[in-house]
Amino acid sequence: MRAQSLTHFTTNAVPTARRLAFWNDIANDALGPMVVDSRHRDHFDARMTRLPLIDCEIDSAWSSGATVRWRPTTRPLEHRDTIQLEFQFTGASVTRHCGRKAELKPGDFVMMDPLQPFTVMFNDPAEAIIVQMPRATLLERLGDIAPFLGVRIAGNQGAGAMLSTFVLGMWSRVSRQFDMAWAETVNDVLFSLV
Repeated sequence: MRAQSLTHFTTNAVPTARRLAFWNDIANDALGPMVVDSRHRDHFDARMTRLPLIDCEIDSAWSSGATVRWRPTTRPLEHRDTIQLEFQFTGASVTRHCGRKAELKPGDFVMMDPLQPFTVMFNDPAEAIIVQMPRATLLERLGDIAPFLGVRIAGNQGAGAMLSTFVLGMWSRVSRQFDMAWAETVNDVLFSLV
């Protein structure tokens, strides 16, 4: 499968009173079984950009303060064969997954299994870069991923810094100037760094 072009979604053209419901529909269609809620329902705003690559997908999701609850379902969905790496791009968030709590600041990231529920909370506007990678490839390279699920991985030191620097730097470049030929090489680099 070749990389495709960027796809953008936004609440900008939606009447304020309908934005949260609209965003829940978009998020469910694009990412999977989740519910987005906000204390600021009258002022909710969000945008998302998606980039399908050869074997994985990268999504950028920004919104005003919200709580995102992921609830796996029994219906067949694409996410069943993936593992998510969620990188904090701007703002701060708290992720609860597999009995663990990860407090993320820009550069930090967390690994999540979409077959398990998780909650992401952020009081102020925040943006996350979500990398969806094939489960089989990660299991082949990492073995048992259970010890990594829901654990904060620092983006400013050690091996985590290499992966985080690459993903966030790559996304900054993609969001400014999209180059399809360059984007297709991202897949191999991601797997090597993980």
